[in-house]
Amino acid sequence: MTTEFNFFWYGGPLTILNWVGVASFVKLGHTARLWAYEPLEVPPGVLVEDANEIIPKEELFLYMNPVTRRLDVGPFSDLFRFKLLWMRGGWYSDTDVICLRPEFPVCDYAWAQIIPEIDPSALAPSQIRFPRHDPMIEHLYKNCLESSSAIQSREHLGPHVFSKTLAGYPTPASHWGSADEFYPIRWIETFKLWLPEFRDEVEARVRSAAFVSTMNSMHAYMDMADKMPPRGSWLDEAFRKLAPEKMVAEHYTCEETLPRIRAYFIAQKSWAFEELAQTCGVDMLARLGLESSEA
Repeated sequence: MTTEFNFFWYGGPLTILNWVGVASFVKLGHTARLWAYEPLEVPPGVLVEDANEIIPKEELFLYMNPVTRRLDVGPFSDLFRFKLLWMRGGWYSDTDVICLRPEFPVCDYAWAQIIPEIDPSALAPSQIRFPRHDPMIEHLYKNCLESSSAIQSREHLGPHVFSKTLAGYPTPASHWGSADEFYPIRWIETFKLWLPEFRDEVEARVRSAAFVSTMNSMHAYMDMADKMPPRGSWLDEAFRKLAPEKMVAEHYTCEETLPRIRAYFIAQKSWAFEELAQTCGVDMLARLGLESSEA
């Protein structure tokens, strides 16, 4: 059965990663509605809708991300999705998510834990479903709107407000979604999508999943947004399958990629080393060349 998914985009043309994400839904027979404020080139079959119908453009805001030192639409996109689902109901997905299934279980609600190994209470709004005018999505929208006047981090209006709000409700009987189905590759380990040595591991872990969230923010933090993924990586193969016409000749090499991965983890070592070890095992630190003296 065809499922309809909503998306949001702002800020120039779709990058190849976001193009691949939206295209993956259409390729599997789903309906994709991409909400935008300006005309936009999109993958064949994607329906472009006027985002002003949900939130007028003059109310759009950008967040100065201290990690990338760039203006970031991420927090606004969280507010937008909650308002959209309160008004219309249905599914919402981030554009950097790759769909893996042609069919989904019948459900009224959908969301999942994002880091169950670290914090079982942490949920993510990357792929979610709510009924129109549902009390939970109304509560989420109002909490997000209230918090938007004092954003503390890029994740403040999304995972933090989402997790805190839903903690006050019992999980509905008609809910579907688990971490392994929605986030088979956890946020902290999405570098594996970029490295050929992990291709087989990724392929095995996504086999029974519904989605792969490529976590575009992680790649931006690691300064890996200007070239194609290394040849032979899982993400390289996804690009070739879903958007070969959008690929450019220049790829990152593993020799370029690994130092960027290491630099990010070292810069965030106050929490990242421990989370990486808890998620992937302590041997991953050595495998990435992160010496114990840096922990």
